[in-house]
Amino acid sequence: MASAARLGCLLLLLGGPLPLGAQQGAPMVDFLAEGLVIPEAAQFDTAQYQASGAAPAFESAKRQSYDLGQYPQAAQRFAPLLQQYQYKSALWVYLARAYFHSQQLEMARQTLARAGEVMPELRESFWQPLEESMLREVQRQAEELQSQVDFYPERLADFVPLIRLYRFLQDSTGALGVVRTAEQRRTGLYEQAEVAAGVQRQSYLDAAEQWGRLAGSLRAELDSASAASAPPPKATGVADSLKQAETLRLLQLRVDYYRAKPQEYQQLFAEYLRLGQRAEAGLVVAALEREGQRLALLATIAPNAVEEGKQREKAAVLDKLRQQLQAQLDSAAIPP
Repeated sequence: MASAARLGCLLLLLGGPLPLGAQQGAPMVDFLAEGLVIPEAAQFDTAQYQASGAAPAFESAKRQSYDLGQYPQAAQRFAPLLQQYQYKSALWVYLARAYFHSQQLEMARQTLARAGEVMPELRESFWQPLEESMLREVQRQAEELQSQVDFYPERLADFVPLIRLYRFLQDSTGALGVVRTAEQRRTGLYEQAEVAAGVQRQSYLDAAEQWGRLAGSLRAELDSASAASAPPPKATGVADSLKQAETLRLLQLRVDYYRAKPQEYQQLFAEYLRLGQRAEAGLVVAALEREGQRLALLATIAPNAVEEGKQREKAAVLDKLRQQLQAQLDSAAIPP
């Protein structure tokens, strides 16, 4: 139900409310239906379309690329044809579909929106419903892939496509959930390693490292998307604002990829508190705990006593810092 509500909000943002017919239960346009009836534009002229050379080129590209599932190639062949003749509706439909099947979802959406501008008489009756149908299909794919992640959480390959679907749908809650699922998977593997021994323990540790790298890359992608959609900084202090944002990003990456020093955890935590981002500061504390657990496990499989001592000393330093930061976080939550 919540996903449907988010999709409704997105439809309103992108193109306004549903057409009256769709609201009253009339048959909806199906973006992916091969039997879709594609209306022609008022400006369409068969003779001009043939004379432009776009007609045979479109049929050739469709037959030789699109119908064979070579969607990126099909998109490359369809796009230039719109410069030769722009009033053939099927050109726009198949270009949008080629982008869609190539996972270029924003390009697909922009293609349909642009078609509505070129052929405004078809916007409400065809192009807008077609765009809405595409969005519903993206939502369906996201829900299906989310189910795969929920029931088969060990499949790393599902996580990147899923977070990109959520990003396209502007579903920040769903995208953050993907990141946290990967982080929880990493934590769970460390816990399994703690009670395992020998080869099995090393296998859990290796898998945890792999999930840690995935979680870090997902969070970096999510952060970069947030930064790209954020409003531009005010003219005053622009350089300082950009420098601070870049420093924060780099510190977060170091924490995510296990390259952070104790003082960098502390710096990142302090910056998040200064910005009033208590949830993010709490994630720094959680990252400290995970890194301490990782070092403690590495100590148990160290090749010699000296290396074991080094790992345990590092873990103790991080655990002490974690307790200090947690105390600061707790005190910040208490109203004056």
